[in-house]
Parts: sequence; C-alpha cells; structure tokens
Amino acid sequence: MTQHLIDDWLKNDLFRKLQFSVGEDQNPEYRIAEDARVATDAPISMAIGLLKAVLSAGIFIGILWNVGGDLVMP
Repeated sequence: MTQHLIDDWLKNDLFRKLQFSVGEDQNPEYRIAEDARVATDAPISMAIGLLKAVLSAGIFIGILWNVGGDLVMP
C-alpha cells in the first residue's frame, strides 16, 4: 500500500505542487500518512461495528436460549 501511495504522489509531479500549499499538510510524508489514515479509517470502523453487532446478537440469543428453557409440545 505504501508503494502504491508513493507512486501516486510521484506521478505527474504532484510533489512539486506542494510548494504552493500553505500549512502543515505541505509536507509529503504528512499527506501520504493522512491519505492512508483516511483510506483505512472507515473500513476498520465498519469491521469493528460489524463484529460488535454479531457478538451482541450471539450473546442475546445465547441468553434467551438459556432463560427460555425447552419448548414442550403435547
């Protein structure tokens, strides 16, 4: 992933355009790190949310299974 991000920044001389920007983000290393953070932040948050939902559903079903007892049909 690092190689891909570096290649994207180096093609078309994007790094030369950074001299016209103002602020902390004119540093190429900062911009690459920020791009990597933005690209990975949402999928990781979604995966953690999905894991929480599956675990909560599993625990809920397990508790209901134990509390509810057996279903006896005459």
